[in-house]
Amino acid sequence: VNLDDFLLLEEIENTTNSIPTLESEIEETTDLNSIVESEIGNLEDSITILLTDISQIIQPMTKSLTNLFIGETWKTQ
Repeated sequence: VNLDDFLLLEEIENTTNSIPTLESEIEETTDLNSIVESEIGNLEDSITILLTDISQIIQPMTKSLTNLFIGETWKTQ
């Protein structure tokens, strides 16, 4: 018996045994991708809500400051 033949058969068996593990890892990665995509969507929604809330606070302040500035001088009361 040639030792190289035995080693090759063992490597083939090891590779074959690894295939289900790889398939399982690919499935897990696919599941993780779905979870991450969902989380990104949730983050985008949260950011949109946050920006909307902030703009509602800032807009009246900006409008007030703009109204105070007339003819390149600050309006004094």
